[in-house]
Amino acid sequence: MIGNDRISLLPNGSLEIGELTTEDNGEYWCYASNPTGEVKSRVAHVSIVEPPSGKIWNGKTICPIFFESLSIKMSRSTTLSAWFKDGVELDIENDPGKRLKENGELEFVTRQRSDAGRYYFTATNEVGTVKSNEVEVIFISKSIRI
Repeated sequence: MIGNDRISLLPNGSLEIGELTTEDNGEYWCYASNPTGEVKSRVAHVSIVEPPSGKIWNGKTICPIFFESLSIKMSRSTTLSAWFKDGVELDIENDPGKRLKENGELEFVTRQRSDAGRYYFTATNEVGTVKSNEVEVIFISKSIRI
């Protein structure tokens, strides 16, 4: 492990880890020995948490006739905080036209003209809160006049 591109043992005996990632989580200690004995340092606990991230995957503009929900992707240890439409937090519990799926996706149940607008969500973890990209939902009538 020591001597790779990110981890090195410094001349003073310190361990240096560059560009920490969640893979570096764990316990670290120093063990030294010579002919007169051996000693182990105290354990250092390292816990790295990635900043939150979240993205809506449907594209920049969608039509709810073709998409039932706004698909999302969030980083590990990140939870959905809220959905917003045109900058106003949605009250999904009291809106029969929308439903929040278990994975945090926003489902358009009734698909109405009033669904049109710019949507985004916020996601949170112990490091902070992040705003996702915005997606414009447009409404196209189901009927066509000739």
